[in-house]
Amino acid sequence: WVKSRATRFDAQRQAITISMENHSTSFVVVGAGAIGSFVGLLLDHAGFQMKFLQRQSQTAHVQQKTLTRTGLRGWCSAETDFEMHIPPERIKGMLTMDQDCLTSCSYIMVATKRTANAAIARQLAEAQVTCPVIFLQNGMNIKKDLGTVTFEVVEAVVSFNVVYDGDQGAVTLSEERDGAKIIMDGASASARQLAELLAGLPIGVQAIDPLLAVQAGKLQLNLTNAINALSGLAILPMFTQASYRAVLAACVAEAKAVFTKAGIRPIGLSRRDNSQLKFMHLLLRAPTWLFMLIVGRRLRGRGQGRTSMSQDFEARRVPTEIDFLNGEVVRLGKEVGVDCPVNRAVIKLVKEAEQANQGCPGLLGDALMEACHVRYFGCWCQ
Repeated sequence: WVKSRATRFDAQRQAITISMENHSTSFVVVGAGAIGSFVGLLLDHAGFQMKFLQRQSQTAHVQQKTLTRTGLRGWCSAETDFEMHIPPERIKGMLTMDQDCLTSCSYIMVATKRTANAAIARQLAEAQVTCPVIFLQNGMNIKKDLGTVTFEVVEAVVSFNVVYDGDQGAVTLSEERDGAKIIMDGASASARQLAELLAGLPIGVQAIDPLLAVQAGKLQLNLTNAINALSGLAILPMFTQASYRAVLAACVAEAKAVFTKAGIRPIGLSRRDNSQLKFMHLLLRAPTWLFMLIVGRRLRGRGQGRTSMSQDFEARRVPTEIDFLNGEVVRLGKEVGVDCPVNRAVIKLVKEAEQANQGCPGLLGDALMEACHVRYFGCWCQ
């Protein structure tokens, strides 16, 4: 009885300590798009002080007007009873375009596209930022974008996808929370400390060293982005068509060859993820019934969602991050002497769609295969 009571007391004391830490730790989330809004909701839900820093734009003014009417809500498509909410009366004081907030916070989380990193680096330098800056972005080697900076850069991988509904002021996690994680560079002491501080978030937060292998794993999975954007379909209907899977399988096979030659072994965040990374190109080439039997459960909650690049096309937000996804595979391939013709073809198609800026081009699967010079082989794709 005494031991049990002592254990309960220790747990209560730890909860109080964490709560006090939360109230004294403040965050600024740069960018209030899909990922930024969801991360901000997570931080607020856990009791941290936080603000959203938006850039001066018409889009930001429209968003502020909407959110001060609706508030900001966060849902999970696979868990109907999960909800986070910042009411209108509070969200108004959390949205700002004044970069002075960057000088008084404990941590900064950058949730903008990689294409904005040069401007973000200048903004952080002008504000004379001294706290750690966590970059929640796609791709690998984010520090290369930034050049020489005076603040600490912590690269991070966001394992999940969210969909933002600007009209309703709501963001929806497109998968189960158990599989959603933020992974930071474990080589950084600040990242390890922050991972402990964020242990109470509704999703997982980890610090892993080396991060490059995790980034490579996420990049391999993110090759889906461009195929989904070019198709104009939701994720599930796209995956049920062997033609789209054939092109994606060819992109993945090239990426695997590049990583192998570069001495990079992509890793996932679970045994299931590692199996998917290892056999992904083979699964994609399997007959549709077999693919859905093996992978179908992974699509729970994501089937009607779209990748971030598809959302960017539909919202006319160009350029996309294609240079940091398929483009990274092609660049690294050149360095190690591995040709990547399918990824190059996909990049060309995305660039053409960016130039047109008329939303997702809606390429049929067979047309995409022809443009990328990918063919079937029997009931399997080659």
